[in-house]
Amino acid sequence: MQQEVVSDERGELLHVDSDQDSEQNLSSTAAINADSNEQHNAETHCTSLKDNWELITKETIQKLSPGDVISRKYCGFSHRMIVDSVEVKKDANENFEKATISAIYYGRQGIKRRIVRDVFSIQADGSSSVLKPKCWLQHQPNEWCYSPEVVVQRARSRVNEAQHSFFGNTASDFVRWCKTRCSSHRPDNLVPIYVSEDNKKMIHSVKSDDHLEVKCAGRDRLHCKVLTTTKLNNSKFELTMRATSVDTGTKHIRMVHERNIELQRNKLVKVSVNSQGMDLSNRTEKIKNLIYKNKRARMHDFCLHLTNPNVSDEEWMQTAVDVPKRHWSFRIRFFKPTKPAENLNKGDIVYIQGHYQVVTNVAFNDSKVEITTMLYGKKELKANEPIEVKLAIEAKERDAILCVHNDAALDCPLEGGGRKKPSYTFERIKDSAQIQKGCTISMRSGSPLFKHCIVSSVATDNESATESESASDSEFFVESSDIVSFSAISYELGSLIAEKSFTLNVSKSTIYRVTYNVSDESMYSSNEVVERARSRLGERQHNIQWNSSRDFARWCSIKHQSNREQTRVPVNSADELHAFKQGHVRFLKLLPYSHHAILRDCSKVEGCNDILKVTMYENNVAYKCVRKEQLDISENETVRRVRYAERREVNSASVEQLLGLTFLNADDDWLGFSGPIVKKCGSRVKSEDFCCWIKTSYCERGEKAVQELFDQSTRKQVEVEEIGRDSVNIFDHIILTRKANGNDIEVHFIVTEWDSIACTGVGMTYEFSAEKVGLRFKKFDGFLRVTGPGHIEKVVHNSELNWDQIDAKFKELEGIEEYSLLFNNCEHFVNYLIYGRLTCSQLSRVTGLGTKYVLRFLRTIMIYVFRFFKGFGKQLSSFSPVGDVIGTIPDGLTWWCEGLGLAFIALMIISSIVWLRKRQADLAMPDHEFKYRLINILSMGGCALLGAVLAFGLVHVLLLSSWPAICLGVGIGSFVAVVGYFAPKLWALLKCLRP
Repeated sequence: MQQEVVSDERGELLHVDSDQDSEQNLSSTAAINADSNEQHNAETHCTSLKDNWELITKETIQKLSPGDVISRKYCGFSHRMIVDSVEVKKDANENFEKATISAIYYGRQGIKRRIVRDVFSIQADGSSSVLKPKCWLQHQPNEWCYSPEVVVQRARSRVNEAQHSFFGNTASDFVRWCKTRCSSHRPDNLVPIYVSEDNKKMIHSVKSDDHLEVKCAGRDRLHCKVLTTTKLNNSKFELTMRATSVDTGTKHIRMVHERNIELQRNKLVKVSVNSQGMDLSNRTEKIKNLIYKNKRARMHDFCLHLTNPNVSDEEWMQTAVDVPKRHWSFRIRFFKPTKPAENLNKGDIVYIQGHYQVVTNVAFNDSKVEITTMLYGKKELKANEPIEVKLAIEAKERDAILCVHNDAALDCPLEGGGRKKPSYTFERIKDSAQIQKGCTISMRSGSPLFKHCIVSSVATDNESATESESASDSEFFVESSDIVSFSAISYELGSLIAEKSFTLNVSKSTIYRVTYNVSDESMYSSNEVVERARSRLGERQHNIQWNSSRDFARWCSIKHQSNREQTRVPVNSADELHAFKQGHVRFLKLLPYSHHAILRDCSKVEGCNDILKVTMYENNVAYKCVRKEQLDISENETVRRVRYAERREVNSASVEQLLGLTFLNADDDWLGFSGPIVKKCGSRVKSEDFCCWIKTSYCERGEKAVQELFDQSTRKQVEVEEIGRDSVNIFDHIILTRKANGNDIEVHFIVTEWDSIACTGVGMTYEFSAEKVGLRFKKFDGFLRVTGPGHIEKVVHNSELNWDQIDAKFKELEGIEEYSLLFNNCEHFVNYLIYGRLTCSQLSRVTGLGTKYVLRFLRTIMIYVFRFFKGFGKQLSSFSPVGDVIGTIPDGLTWWCEGLGLAFIALMIISSIVWLRKRQADLAMPDHEFKYRLINILSMGGCALLGAVLAFGLVHVLLLSSWPAICLGVGIGSFVAVVGYFAPKLWALLKCLRP
């Protein structure tokens, strides 16, 4: 950055050297506030996931430091800002007088919004500790945030940006982008290097490792990464960059490049300009791989520019990278003299293969001539091979734009990232050796449509030979190398991912091998591909548009942001959950609700097939757990003791290992309520069951007997006797009235410590805590029983989970009581731990389904609802077979009803698109999925509008009575419903005809 302009509190413009002085300002400010920063970091431990704001006063102004988020009034509303620097001024008595704050935020410029850097002041308001104007400081979880230096750097990198959007790029979104770590933040932000001299906005300097988007000649748009910068003069720089096309479908780019051509010696070549053998080596080296931003550059103008003999090489170098001037008077394309290829000289301008080119070298090889030419024209872009280009930019550049990524490794196509689905190539398999473990193949399976499969295993040579012999019994002899037996994983009939075995003759079968156009670093190894494929076995989320077999195979094979972020896979047994080990799980409750949690650890219990010992992180109610309670039995208190056939001693040390554990069935609490509200909810194991289990099975077998505790949760009534407190002995099973979850109930205890003289001791029970505890961030430790399918689903994520970060985030929030169904539920909590964002797909799904079904309802109902207000009641009362005929020109009431119906359909279409845009911004939706969902909305909504207009028109033109009008409306509605639903899916099906 060279220069930036900010305004003080009076709105005057101040020039600041943002490349050096700003960095020094930041470092000096940080040094001044070093001591206060340590105190600030210690005191800003976040107490929730909500926005925690603190009013800035004279006492707390010292906490403010670069990188903090503040809020103040701006244009009449609260506005969030990033603190770039802060300077506190004190009077002679060391009392606060004034603070000057430089902040970066989304500001207004008339009707346009742009990220600006502004300077304002806050002052003491008399003797009060409150400052004027009022400002608030935001506290956020430390594990969620970047370091202050990184926050300021990220904010500065986006100054001048003018891409404000209510869908993921508001002022608050900008602050979150700068402050918090989240992979689903806005991926690409286009920032002008220079705006205008009138507005005097900041000028960014382009340096190594910066990313740019350049619009070249024609419609070419390149995404580039700067390798080196060279200063040509005070106002111009030359950049050397790695580049790839923004549009994945682009296969050519216009640039200066070399071409090698082989011609026969006597081949006549059209020569437009003859030279005397100019030496162009210096010029071609300077101009090679150059691209022009100006679309007016022409091939013949470039050739004349390169071969200009009227200037020396030194003078030519000064204008080498400039766009060639047009030569209107020189009609180069009409000159067509010819001469043999063997007579060509360096510097000749020739017309070969439809391009004007400059000959830079001539070599002879037997009867042929090999010439090297330099031209400005289309160069082929090979998949997965970025090219090196040169570009000249001005110091006050307007055409080239900086592209600021949230995370270059994830979002930049040059680094193997981005949300656009990469292309692939396919090759016919002719040899069985081409089918290898972990590769992706495309084949037909019972239909003309191709599906992509992941090869999970390939039979050995001996196994293939056996299959070959069995196949030759019924067929003519075939080479054993043509027969291959393998297993593949893909979507099968019923939209289920399954593993299936195949034995095929590759010479007679139509099988293709698929190769993705991504870098080698983005490819998983063969073992990783198979492991990822098997992690989704049993999934039933097939969608022909955005989760087909092709999307599944790509998800397994490459590391890419266009992959599906999360998929749900049913867990059918405890063994399957144990194989999952750790990750994101969902407990299925009453639809459409499900409880989300992080499975941190999972281990088997010896002797139990369906019970696991687990540790989970969740935002949930407090379950019953094994706990100790101080027993102080009063003289008048009733004590009951459970009788047992024989007295067994309890090992206190062994029982201590159960403290804090919970015994839970996967289908417990299936309605999603806490235990005290509904009797059948929560853990089914009671304190009575636990104490009986301790006195019987646990004494003999320890944790191995936990199966009996779950199976005997409905044990028979136990025999009890009433005793005095002086009759209580250690290890007795007694029943007392105690408080649990805020209520007085009967609680069963195992007495582990007892003082017979004072009648006091310690008892162990399995019950809620004495005081009522609300929903909170907590760790679940205990035994989980999985008895069958339909209780738990594992959520498989595209990227590996960062467990160090998850543990650190949970540790910071553990024990905080905070729950909101709409803003901070269990899924919000899990997504925060994994991605650093507060989103809930359940709420988005409910909203989307509601909009979807409303649109379907409108398609079939709204086209004739307007007739209800006119004539329908009369028809029902008179039962007239003809009824009143609807006129060609509708009356006023009909106009209103029809107009409102059309307006309501249009409103639902707009609201659906708004919902989709918001979901895309919140959930990091891949581009191809967003495109298909948008097409679905437009198709269904457009058909609804078309059907309504068609029905209205036909009813009036055909002069129908009410009953035929209704029948016609229903018929048209049904027809457009089918068309609107299947039309977008038809295009996806047609794509499956291609391998």
